[in-house]
Amino acid sequence: MNHLTTKLVAITALIVITEIANSHAAAPAATPPPKTGSQSGAVIAPQTTAPQTAPTVTPPAATKAGNLGSTTLPGKQLLVGPTPDLTAVANAISMKAKSLTIIVSVNAGLKLTAPVTISIGYDGPRQTQTYIASTGNRFVYYDPEGDGKPRQRSVSITLTEPKPGGGFYNFDLPWWADLDPLYGVAIGPLQFQLITSCALVGNSDIDLIFGRPDKSTIEHKFSVSIIPSNETFNDFVWQRNEISASAGFLQPAAVFYSRNCFLPGQCFQPSGVEYSGVNLVPGKSRIFSTVINEQDGECTASIQYTISYTLDQYPNL
Repeated sequence: MNHLTTKLVAITALIVITEIANSHAAAPAATPPPKTGSQSGAVIAPQTTAPQTAPTVTPPAATKAGNLGSTTLPGKQLLVGPTPDLTAVANAISMKAKSLTIIVSVNAGLKLTAPVTISIGYDGPRQTQTYIASTGNRFVYYDPEGDGKPRQRSVSITLTEPKPGGGFYNFDLPWWADLDPLYGVAIGPLQFQLITSCALVGNSDIDLIFGRPDKSTIEHKFSVSIIPSNETFNDFVWQRNEISASAGFLQPAAVFYSRNCFLPGQCFQPSGVEYSGVNLVPGKSRIFSTVINEQDGECTASIQYTISYTLDQYPNL
């Protein structure tokens, strides 16, 4: 090979090497794999899904006290139990509450593959039934009257299904019910007895005012000639059903005035009754009897009436 040919080969080789070097310089660098440890940056999701835990069960809100209503889960499943049977029963449960009555029902018609036991506790002894597909199930509970005041009652529902190999699947449904005791209240006729005369001579002229629990009033004006007197007023009778403490009814009140004037134009002018401010419910049946003074201090009288309470229960909610 002559000198010229050797020079051309060398130049050609140099050009090829330069092009290869330029091509590698223009290519993007490969992203290195993420390092382990505490580093900032994107988290690479695993290729396999980790096992999922059972969902947290959120109980339906309990019925408001004093109002007839129900807490029923919608048709779609909101609760997910450990088995399809327990899931079906859990979503077929509804609860109603009024006064101190709680009724838990389970819809009929569920097609289960194994028997499911329903056990309900109310901060005390439990009621237990096996699910009945033909009729459904119904649990009736009356909370004790206690102090007659509103309260919140725990309703602990446990569903149980036997496992094929022994043991049981359990599904707990903790619910709450807001209870507000309701009463029927009846106030009997008013017995009025004038003990001392309101007049120096002659008859005692009386103005008697009775304040009812709803703050309506009844007024009677009459004369008493015999001391002591005995008067009965049937139109003071008052009755109302389904009374809650939140209704604001007050214990009744009575006041009387003498219309006997010692000086012309000096008769005491009645200003109405003054309530004690004590709530009508809760309360206990009793005979109420007391002595009251005439508002101007002229005489005294006794009043008496019966007041009866009946706690309302609702077995047919």
